[in-house]
Amino acid sequence: MERDRRLRACPCGPRAARTFFVRIARHPSWNTNRHSFHLRVCRMDRGLVPFCDSVTLKFPKPKHGYPLKVRTIGDHLKKRRLDLGLLQKQAARELGTNQWSLRSWEQGRMIRIRFYPAIIRFLGYNPLPESTTQGQLIRRERYTRGWSRRQLARVAGVDEGTIHRLEKDRKGMAKKPAQAVCKALGFTTESNKTGDK
Repeated sequence: MERDRRLRACPCGPRAARTFFVRIARHPSWNTNRHSFHLRVCRMDRGLVPFCDSVTLKFPKPKHGYPLKVRTIGDHLKKRRLDLGLLQKQAARELGTNQWSLRSWEQGRMIRIRFYPAIIRFLGYNPLPESTTQGQLIRRERYTRGWSRRQLARVAGVDEGTIHRLEKDRKGMAKKPAQAVCKALGFTTESNKTGDK
């Protein structure tokens, strides 16, 4: 009676359950709870979680398009926007641009330098990679301020070509122009050598 009730209760049907019981009867270690084991196998075949019925697993529903790996500035922007629950139109308003530009940024396309200060404020941190050389530090600080090479050259009192050569870490550069550029950005060449700003 009990066995027939269990066979009828099996989601796979009585015939499939009876075949399963016959096959595992040769394994004495399984005989103690064959019905429970079979139900777990049935759940696995049906794509269900093979755990106790009293256990409920709750996971947050993944957000559509959420970047699993953050590689570009666009990934940073998209991750932050989704974390805040904002539409592209709403986030673009905070960034001072339009939703089509934001969409292209999230797709990895080029971002104009003048938008970087707003991007940093929106993210709450600077997404630009850390600098290891003086040229990289100059470029990072210039982007952080949203300055073009021409703007930095005008503030530092040097020509635009000097900024380009400094950012490329060209050898043989005169110290005076380099010091003027670093001073305009708020650090010194000595502090860069020690790794402190």
